[in-house]
Amino acid sequence: MAPGEPGAPALDGSSPESGVGASQEKEPPKPLTFADKAAVAFGQGREKDGLQYLFAHALTSDDAAAKEVLDKMGWITPLKKPSMTVRWGIAIEYEFKGPRGYTGSLYPIGTTQNLATKGGAPAAGGQPQPGIGAEGGAGQGNASLQQHTGELGQKVLQQLQQRIAKGDFGKVLVASGNIAAPGAAAGMPGAGMHPGGEMNVGAEPGGAPPGGFEGAAAPGQAAGRASDVGTISTGIVFLGVVRSKDLLEKAQAAKVDALCVFNVVVTPNPRLGHILNETTIRLHDTLQAKELWESRKLNNIKVQLERADPKEDQDPVDREMEALFKKIDAEWVLGPLPQGLQTEHVLNRLRGLIGQTHDNPLPVLGEVRMYQTRGLLPDAHLLTAYQKLIGESAGSQLAKGTEEEKKQAIEQWLPSGL
Repeated sequence: MAPGEPGAPALDGSSPESGVGASQEKEPPKPLTFADKAAVAFGQGREKDGLQYLFAHALTSDDAAAKEVLDKMGWITPLKKPSMTVRWGIAIEYEFKGPRGYTGSLYPIGTTQNLATKGGAPAAGGQPQPGIGAEGGAGQGNASLQQHTGELGQKVLQQLQQRIAKGDFGKVLVASGNIAAPGAAAGMPGAGMHPGGEMNVGAEPGGAPPGGFEGAAAPGQAAGRASDVGTISTGIVFLGVVRSKDLLEKAQAAKVDALCVFNVVVTPNPRLGHILNETTIRLHDTLQAKELWESRKLNNIKVQLERADPKEDQDPVDREMEALFKKIDAEWVLGPLPQGLQTEHVLNRLRGLIGQTHDNPLPVLGEVRMYQTRGLLPDAHLLTAYQKLIGESAGSQLAKGTEEEKKQAIEQWLPSGL
């Protein structure tokens, strides 16, 4: 008897008499938990939403489940604050010292021009590359990064991604399994705290500004637009071509924790027909305008000549990469909370956080709960902090209510779309 005929078995092997098969109504799917929604959001590259759902899960779950999530929080030493992740911003400061209307290559570090060596032969060097590579993500922001920084941008991006994959900047980023996918991003902002309890107020919670890449900067263009901001890959946000005076503001708006800035100065030499590209890499945090570290200036022509006739054991680009990531590995890896952290220090920090206005308080509420799950904050202080942050009624509901009541207390700050 063929499938589909009266009395024939269904394709899943059931019989019509059993009442199971195509005619049976399927049970409605179970509603997604906050943990489920976090996994879906991270899988879609929606980093900001994933973090929000993780905090919501921790705030509405029992102590054991909350601790399992919040134990993933660590300490960002330079910012003196706890966080679920260390998020990176990449920006370009660009100056073109030539006539307007130039549309040719900027010959970033690692590209080749027709230069003569002492022997009269063209100097060897890397060729301009069409993209950042398989690990570099996609989008016009990537094209802008490649256009201005070439090999330098590629190597920095790959090194950051390798550390993200290892969990150096947060286990949550590894768990997302979406290292190279574009999407939204958000961090754990707030005030910074010295182990002794002093406050160092930072940015407020929130997400990255919307909008993708609307186009890479033209060679003669000095700075990008707000819409140039977008995620290159999990944990890494491209801030575009930025004026020095706007760098800190743009970084804070994107809610990144650390900044890798490429300062690129391009000067055409009409007499020789060369393009001089001088690039310096700088590290910044999001609390101060002054750079924390600066590489030696790399000159595209000198790099090309050095590679054609090496004078040193180490490649000039590799030397700067080594110095940069020595600094990053020493200071910017997400580490454990300070060993001497006590309840008095936590209370001092919370006084500062409570005194601020938070557009979206979920990360701050999550931080409060984290201290409680680690035995650093008594329940009475947890209740007070909740009440101060979201109001007396909602705070009491979040601290003492049922799971459903806790969800209602924070639902206005949850992401939409899942």
